[in-house]
Amino acid sequence: MQGTANPLPFEKGEFTMIIEDGILSMAAHAIGMDDAPTFQKFGKTHFVSTRNFYVDAKRNADWDDWVCHGLATAMDYPGGHVNYSLTEKGYEKLGKELNIVIHSKLLTEPQPELSSDQIEEIKDVWAWIKEHDIYASKHLELDVAIYLSNSELEDFMARFCSEEYTTPARLYASAVIVMFTDVLGFEVTREQIWNLRPDGIRETW
Repeated sequence: MQGTANPLPFEKGEFTMIIEDGILSMAAHAIGMDDAPTFQKFGKTHFVSTRNFYVDAKRNADWDDWVCHGLATAMDYPGGHVNYSLTEKGYEKLGKELNIVIHSKLLTEPQPELSSDQIEEIKDVWAWIKEHDIYASKHLELDVAIYLSNSELEDFMARFCSEEYTTPARLYASAVIVMFTDVLGFEVTREQIWNLRPDGIRETW
């Protein structure tokens, strides 16, 4: 282990970590973890990767070890520079080592099997959104965002939220955002929620 990379401090949201392992630090940098926040969902820490490259001035022994184990690929450029990228196996390795769930277009997103009751619960929320002509959109945190006015928020909370659990809400322009999954008591993906929306949902601000 060369340990040539500087430790990356992560202080994003509720997630704080110092990665001192050289290759893990470099791999985290490769997928953009020092530039974008993590987020909490279903009791786990999640991260959405929007890049996948690490350029070194020469061959790196730690990266080359990952290449040998199928965790990364390497592309040599004229002048000796090398571009390293994680494979799907590398993403899985990094996520396991850091105890986070990493999402990327490279990865196959697991689709939890939903019961008929869970599907009806999702449809019930969508029906309320449509009835009140509420704007909803896909969100960067792999969720569906629901945009509510203050009066709509009160009605929404009374209809769908438990008194024992405070549903997080965020201010955005003249609206309050609630994440769809925050009112559900089970694990579900954004695409599963989005694909159950009825016709006529307002998708423009």
